[in-house]
Parts: sequence; structure tokens; C-alpha cells
Amino acid sequence: MLQINQNLSVKNGDERLKQVYDQYGGMLLGYINQVIDNEKIAEEFLVNIFTDIARNYNVWNWDEYNIWSQLLNFARSKLIGFSEMAMAIGLDPQKNSASNKCFTKLSTEQRHVLKEVYYKGRLIQTLAKNENKPEDLIRKTLKEAFDQIRNTCGH
Repeated sequence: MLQINQNLSVKNGDERLKQVYDQYGGMLLGYINQVIDNEKIAEEFLVNIFTDIARNYNVWNWDEYNIWSQLLNFARSKLIGFSEMAMAIGLDPQKNSASNKCFTKLSTEQRHVLKEVYYKGRLIQTLAKNENKPEDLIRKTLKEAFDQIRNTCGH
């Protein structure tokens, strides 16, 4: 497992951050690696994520019962710009992600709803209100997107 920069001082939180890393670092690396499909870059992302967490330690709610959700949402927010970064360093995200074939059959609306709700963490209610659409339509579109992904990729 990767080591977090030991020189980062978190003030009274070093042990808690280490526990979070030990408990969730492997799962988070697995998620990131699945999105990026490049182990070296995924490891760099993981290090950057925990470095950012260490720098902003007091902003995080460590008493919250669902730390995994917080970490996953933080990772997703960091990964949103991955395609641009990948292109800048010469990688083709379309080739490097086996999961991209799963998304090719989605409609534009399904991709949009999936991106907003799943990757950006927007609430269905908020998305429906912002787009002036019924919540049921957003839910139906999201369900259809997941069904299509399952059918295309066999998950």
C-alpha cells in the first residue's frame, strides 16, 4: 500500500487520518483504478486525495457515520476532470477505460443524469428542480441508464 507523506502535520488528527487511510485506502484505490484503468496514475490520485484531506483535515466531519461516502464523493469530484488531464499527458481515456464501452449506448439524457447524480453527487430532487422536470422522470432516466449499463457490460 502507498505511504502518505509523513511530513504532513494534521494537528491532533494524525492517528485518525492514518486509521481512515488504513481502513478505506485500498477500496478507494480500487475505485480510482477502475475509473482510470492505469495503476500508476490511480496511485498518484490516491496520494493526492489523502494529501488534500490532510491539508484540509479540520473541514472533514470525522464523526460522521459514513466516511466512505465522503471519501468517494471527494474522489469523484477529483476525477471529474480526468479526461482533460489524461489528454494533456497523452493518454486516451477512451482506450484506457474498459468501462467506457458501457456508456456508448446511453442516450445523451441518460449520460447527463448519470453524471449529475452519480458522479457529481447531485440530489435527484435538486436536479429535477434545476431542470424543471418531474423527479419521477429523473429517477426513471437514471434507472434506465443503470439497466443499459448492466445489459451492455454484464454487471
